[in-house]
Amino acid sequence: MNPRLKILLLLVQGFLILLFFLSPALGAGYTEVFHSGKIDWSKWVAEAVGTTVLPANKAKSEKAKAAASEEAVQAARGNLFDLVGKIKVDSVTTVKDLITQSEALGKKIRDLVQQVSPRKVRFSGNGRVEATVSIAISGPLSELVLPDAICAIDSVQSSVTNQNSPKESFTGLVVECTGIRVRPAVFPSIFDEDGQLVYGSPYIHREHAVKRGVAAYIRDISAAEKDERVAPRPLIVRGIRAAASGSSDIVISNSDAARVRGSAYHLKWLQSCRIVIVLE
Repeated sequence: MNPRLKILLLLVQGFLILLFFLSPALGAGYTEVFHSGKIDWSKWVAEAVGTTVLPANKAKSEKAKAAASEEAVQAARGNLFDLVGKIKVDSVTTVKDLITQSEALGKKIRDLVQQVSPRKVRFSGNGRVEATVSIAISGPLSELVLPDAICAIDSVQSSVTNQNSPKESFTGLVVECTGIRVRPAVFPSIFDEDGQLVYGSPYIHREHAVKRGVAAYIRDISAAEKDERVAPRPLIVRGIRAAASGSSDIVISNSDAARVRGSAYHLKWLQSCRIVIVLE
């Protein structure tokens, strides 16, 4: 293949991949798009694509096609590892930061990525070979990156007192943050205006955090209210700004914080990670 034509083909491929990643971001789910892939924070899935070119003179060779398929898959896994490194663990730390601090952790995460099977491998008539791979952010990956402060907790339950006065019984929490600069993270925290913690590590049960993720991120408030994580009757509060601790932590008003704390089952759904955050 002519070298210039090959370069042009790769540029076109890159543009098409970008369009592929951008299109889902327009829906209700919240998707971060990077050069190496995309992160769907409503489903807690990171996805990357790898490509290669199968020479025209080998298009009918099964051996060459198998080799090209494996090359595209390995490229996709490499892109996925880079993408996982970009995931924010909290307001100040990315997975890449953790990997830089611990060679052993980096090896475990790379091993996880290498074990993922390709979702699909596609051959195009122009010789382009494209492989798509993905990994759940919840599950084994969350187990590796969540801070030790998130543990199997019982202490917070002891603070619950029996009260005879009726309280609102909600099934989850929706935090609407449209209009403020907040970025998704594996482990966000919520504070009131006085800096007191409303939602954070003391309230999160590690088992739930690993299994389902600490919070889902969605673009549409109507979709957030109906999300199975918080339905059928979520408490809806408004984020007023990002916290001083960083762009993934949220401040809500003192009155909204009082509503959260005053709900009869708030500790239960906080521990169960029944939280949806609405972002633009």
